[in-house]
Amino acid sequence: MELRNVMFKKWVDAVECEKVYGHWEKDYINPGLFHTWAAKFNKTHTGFHNYTVAIVECPDGNIYEVFPENLKFVVS
Repeated sequence: MELRNVMFKKWVDAVECEKVYGHWEKDYINPGLFHTWAAKFNKTHTGFHNYTVAIVECPDGNIYEVFPENLKFVVS
């Protein structure tokens, strides 16, 4: 299976007064290789919530779970 090239946004943490805030990067600046889509879920007081993530491998070997809206496939 040939892996596809992608660019993606990461979450950036910002700490202020012992509270953690953050934001998504504004541009697709991180290169990676798309491996597959994966199903995830969250359990809250209202029940289970399903969502999809992409499994992306970075050139340094790190693996990230990326929301689809933060992922862009690129032509190599």
